[in-house]
Amino acid sequence: MAYSGGKDSTYTLDVFKNRFGLRVLALTFDNGFVSPYAMGNMRVVTDRLGIDHVIFKLSLDLLRKVFLVSLNGDLYSKKTLERASTICTSCMSFVKFVSLKTALEKRIPFIGYGCHLVRPGPVICYEDECSLVKQLKSDI
Repeated sequence: MAYSGGKDSTYTLDVFKNRFGLRVLALTFDNGFVSPYAMGNMRVVTDRLGIDHVIFKLSLDLLRKVFLVSLNGDLYSKKTLERASTICTSCMSFVKFVSLKTALEKRIPFIGYGCHLVRPGPVICYEDECSLVKQLKSDI
């Protein structure tokens, strides 16, 4: 289960474990923006649910390079960018890749995601992301 620690993935973890009685492996991609407070909350949730939790983290230098390319290139279709920014889409791609790789290696039969299916209105640039974008653009 791709676990961000947000309300949707936390709810989905609980449903998988307690409603369906599944053995769940929570997998978190630390993109450099996950606060220690959020990590602590994820630890509390996974401990209380009795779920193993794996955290995957890339070097900040590699992430920075990926974010720069995503800002400057035409990597994603306009339709894809209706849902999320280029940086968010790049992170989500890492989450999907790591989830699939882990599932294949461990013979996990399916992957769960807890997310909003529809984001109304324009893509929102969150404060942390906006500061990252400004910093990356100043380096170009």
